[in-house]
Amino acid sequence: MLCGTSPGPVRGQERTRRPRLHPSVGAVAGVALGGALAVLVAVPLVRKWQLGAPRATAVVCMVAAVVGVAVAVIGDATNLGLPLRAVVVWTLTVTAAAGITAYRFYRDPDRLPPTREDVSSALRTDRSCTST
Repeated sequence: MLCGTSPGPVRGQERTRRPRLHPSVGAVAGVALGGALAVLVAVPLVRKWQLGAPRATAVVCMVAAVVGVAVAVIGDATNLGLPLRAVVVWTLTVTAAAGITAYRFYRDPDRLPPTREDVSSALRTDRSCTST
Protein backbone atom coordinates (compact mmCIF):
# COMPACT_ATOMS: atom_id res chain seq x y z
CA MET A 1 0.00 0.00 0.00
CA LEU A 2 1.25 3.46 -0.87
CA CYS A 3 1.66 6.17 1.70
CA GLY A 4 -1.40 8.42 2.00
CA THR A 5 -3.84 6.08 0.29
CA SER A 6 -6.61 4.18 1.93
CA PRO A 7 -7.46 0.60 1.14
CA GLY A 8 -10.42 0.03 -1.14
CA PRO A 9 -13.63 -1.49 0.08
CA VAL A 10 -13.45 -4.98 1.41
CA ARG A 11 -15.16 -7.60 -0.71
CA GLY A 12 -18.92 -7.49 -0.01
CA GLN A 13 -18.81 -3.93 1.34
CA GLU A 14 -19.58 -0.88 -0.72
CA ARG A 15 -18.47 2.63 -0.02
CA THR A 16 -21.33 4.80 1.06
CA ARG A 17 -21.54 8.46 0.17
CA ARG A 18 -22.13 10.80 3.03
CA PRO A 19 -24.85 13.35 2.35
CA ARG A 20 -23.77 16.96 2.04
CA LEU A 21 -24.94 19.02 4.96
CA HIS A 22 -24.32 22.40 3.40
CA PRO A 23 -26.00 23.84 0.29
CA SER A 24 -23.96 24.44 -2.81
CA VAL A 25 -23.15 27.88 -4.21
CA GLY A 26 -25.76 27.34 -6.93
CA ALA A 27 -28.41 26.71 -4.30
CA VAL A 28 -27.64 29.93 -2.49
CA ALA A 29 -27.51 31.89 -5.76
CA GLY A 30 -30.85 30.49 -6.90
CA VAL A 31 -32.49 31.25 -3.58
CA ALA A 32 -31.06 34.79 -3.50
CA LEU A 33 -32.14 35.46 -7.09
CA GLY A 34 -35.68 34.19 -6.42
CA GLY A 35 -35.97 36.27 -3.24
CA ALA A 36 -34.69 39.39 -4.99
CA LEU A 37 -37.19 38.92 -7.82
CA ALA A 38 -40.01 38.50 -5.29
CA VAL A 39 -39.05 41.74 -3.54
CA LEU A 40 -38.81 43.54 -6.88
CA VAL A 41 -42.35 42.42 -7.73
CA ALA A 42 -43.80 43.13 -4.29
CA VAL A 43 -42.41 46.62 -3.63
CA PRO A 44 -44.29 48.41 -6.47
CA LEU A 45 -47.53 46.70 -5.42
CA VAL A 46 -46.94 47.67 -1.80
CA ARG A 47 -46.41 51.28 -2.78
CA LYS A 48 -49.47 51.30 -5.07
CA TRP A 49 -51.75 49.88 -2.38
CA GLN A 50 -50.14 52.02 0.36
CA LEU A 51 -49.47 49.06 2.67
CA GLY A 52 -46.45 50.52 4.42
CA ALA A 53 -43.29 49.85 2.46
CA PRO A 54 -40.84 49.06 5.30
CA ARG A 55 -43.14 46.60 7.05
CA ALA A 56 -44.33 44.85 3.88
CA THR A 57 -40.81 44.63 2.45
CA ALA A 58 -39.57 43.09 5.70
CA VAL A 59 -42.38 40.51 5.60
CA VAL A 60 -41.60 39.61 1.98
CA CYS A 61 -37.90 39.25 2.84
CA MET A 62 -38.70 36.99 5.80
CA VAL A 63 -41.05 34.85 3.70
CA ALA A 64 -38.39 34.63 0.97
CA ALA A 65 -35.81 33.52 3.55
CA VAL A 66 -38.04 30.77 4.93
CA VAL A 67 -39.01 29.59 1.45
CA GLY A 68 -35.38 29.83 0.37
CA VAL A 69 -34.17 27.56 3.14
CA ALA A 70 -36.82 24.98 2.25
CA VAL A 71 -35.99 25.16 -1.47
CA ALA A 72 -32.26 24.93 -0.77
CA VAL A 73 -32.71 21.76 1.27
CA ILE A 74 -35.20 20.16 -1.11
CA GLY A 75 -33.31 21.37 -4.16
CA ASP A 76 -30.06 19.73 -3.04
CA ALA A 77 -31.89 16.47 -2.47
CA THR A 78 -33.55 16.57 -5.90
CA ASN A 79 -30.74 18.29 -7.85
CA LEU A 80 -32.72 21.35 -8.93
CA GLY A 81 -30.82 23.77 -11.13
CA LEU A 82 -30.29 27.46 -10.39
CA PRO A 83 -33.03 28.82 -12.70
CA LEU A 84 -35.62 26.39 -11.37
CA ARG A 85 -34.70 27.20 -7.76
CA ALA A 86 -35.12 30.91 -8.48
CA VAL A 87 -38.52 30.35 -10.10
CA VAL A 88 -39.72 28.14 -7.23
CA VAL A 89 -38.59 30.65 -4.59
CA TRP A 90 -40.16 33.55 -6.50
CA THR A 91 -43.46 31.72 -7.03
CA LEU A 92 -43.81 30.48 -3.47
CA THR A 93 -42.79 33.83 -1.97
CA VAL A 94 -45.21 35.88 -4.06
CA THR A 95 -48.00 33.36 -3.41
CA ALA A 96 -47.38 33.39 0.35
CA ALA A 97 -47.20 37.20 0.42
CA ALA A 98 -50.49 37.42 -1.51
CA GLY A 99 -52.05 34.97 0.94
CA ILE A 100 -50.87 37.01 3.93
CA THR A 101 -52.23 40.18 2.32
CA ALA A 102 -55.59 38.54 1.58
CA TYR A 103 -55.80 37.22 5.14
CA ARG A 104 -55.10 40.65 6.59
CA PHE A 105 -57.58 42.29 4.22
CA TYR A 106 -60.48 39.89 4.77
CA ARG A 107 -60.20 39.42 8.53
CA ASP A 108 -62.53 42.35 9.08
CA PRO A 109 -63.60 42.33 12.72
CA ASP A 110 -67.23 42.83 13.69
CA ARG A 111 -67.95 46.48 14.21
CA LEU A 112 -70.59 48.19 16.24
CA PRO A 113 -72.61 50.83 14.40
CA PRO A 114 -72.37 54.35 15.81
CA THR A 115 -75.12 55.39 18.21
CA ARG A 116 -74.53 59.13 18.11
CA GLU A 117 -77.22 61.39 16.73
CA ASP A 118 -74.87 63.40 14.52
CA VAL A 119 -74.15 60.33 12.35
CA SER A 120 -76.07 59.85 9.12
CA SER A 121 -79.17 57.69 9.40
CA ALA A 122 -77.90 55.50 6.56
CA LEU A 123 -75.15 54.28 8.88
CA ARG A 124 -77.39 53.68 11.87
CA THR A 125 -79.24 50.41 12.31
CA ASP A 126 -81.68 51.38 15.07
CA ARG A 127 -84.08 53.13 12.68
CA SER A 128 -86.34 51.15 10.43
CA CYS A 129 -86.23 51.77 6.72
CA THR A 130 -89.76 52.70 5.82
CA SER A 131 -90.74 54.47 2.69
CA THR A 132 -93.82 56.67 2.65
